[in-house]
Formats: sequence, C-alpha cells, structure tokens
Amino acid sequence: MIHCSNTINPDGDDYFSFDTEPSHNHRTSDPVLPDQGPVFTSEPPDEFIFANTRDVLVTCTAYGRPAPSLEWVDLNDQVIEDVPGVIRVLPNNSLHLLPFDGEDNHHEVHSAKLRCKASNSAGSIVSRIVQLRGVVVDNYVTYNIHGNDAYVMRGNTAVFRCNINPYFVREYVAVVTWTQSGRTIQSDERYSILPNGELNIRNVQTMDSYASYRCTTRNILTRETKISDSLTLYVIGMLF
Repeated sequence: MIHCSNTINPDGDDYFSFDTEPSHNHRTSDPVLPDQGPVFTSEPPDEFIFANTRDVLVTCTAYGRPAPSLEWVDLNDQVIEDVPGVIRVLPNNSLHLLPFDGEDNHHEVHSAKLRCKASNSAGSIVSRIVQLRGVVVDNYVTYNIHGNDAYVMRGNTAVFRCNINPYFVREYVAVVTWTQSGRTIQSDERYSILPNGELNIRNVQTMDSYASYRCTTRNILTRETKISDSLTLYVIGMLF
C-alpha cells in the first residue's frame, strides 16, 4: 500500500513523500488440483437377497475429482433403466426394488447380475458383480428350530447346534444369539459362536453342569425371530 503526504521542508518548500507498505489484501488464487479417477466408498455385496413383500434399496457410492457420475449396468455394459412397478433408479443412483407378487417375478430384474459404474473425466471403474435374488416369502415362512443336550467330559469342549428344518429354509434363517439362563453370550476365551451359528464352550467344568442354553434365530426375509427350547449341558466323568 502507498501513502502520499504533503510536507514542508526546512527551506519552506513543499514536497511530497511516498511511503510504501506491503499489502495484506492481496490473495493468490488457489492451485488447480489435478483430476482424480473415481474410487468406491461403498460397493454392493456379492449377493443381495430380498423378500417380495417389501421394497428395498441397493446402494453404491464413489468419490473423485470431479465428482463422478454413477449408473448401474448389466454384464453387457447396458445401462439399467426404470421398469414401472418393478425397479427405479433414484437420483442418488440407488436401485429401488419394489414389492412383487409371486406370479409377477421379473427374472431379468429379480435375478439380475449387475455392476455399479462410476465415471468422470479421469476415467471409470466398475464394482464387483452383485447377484440380485428376489425370493417369494410364502415358500420360506414356516420352519422349526431344535437342538440337543450336550454330554461332555470335564475339560473338553461342549458343542451346541441350532438345527433349522426344513433344510431348504436354512439359507434364509440365521442364528443371531445364544443365551445362558437368559444372559446373552458374547464370544471370549471360553465361548465361541461360529459363523454357522454353532456354540462352543471350551474347558467345561463340573460347575457348568445343568446350565441351560437357548438359541435365537431370525428369518432374513420376514425378520421374524424364534427361540429354541432349553438345551442342557451335562458334564460327566473325570479328566486325569
């Protein structure tokens, strides 16, 4: 910044002086960042199972510079479009799958294999393949769960299983919790709940005898839960 002032010198003459100061208002423009290709922040799962009785969303998100556009494509790279009453592509690119009757199964949608595609000026990427599986719930509503008491030598591992029948329903029913006398069991150094729902209890002792256990299952299609009958642990014999 420049300051100008009128000053009288000792000889009586006027003169002008100029003072300069650095300006604090000058701004440099932000640097231009280079383009960055898309990167997925969330991808669809390998398999997406949904019930015909409710509408669901399949989502996919990505970032990049500039912000990428998103679309869903089939294995031939054909863009998925709305099918009235069956599927909608929302403005945020989520797939909205609508409820359908058992007789109105659109195989090209309800059993489709799709990818999410993200594109910008720096390039494009596609997600893993997601297999859609629309399931008619009425075929998988009725099932029973049961288990057996465990007879185990002291110091060994007790195994409890939550059996689901009929067998063809098992794919849609998951064991979500085990309880001991009403207390929810958490996996630790003694207890393990395996991915198949099996409960393992390591190094059982005499004091563990007669404890009761129950499993809780959830139907992933209907979200209905069921609780098994009480299963009892019997610790027998001696460990030498």
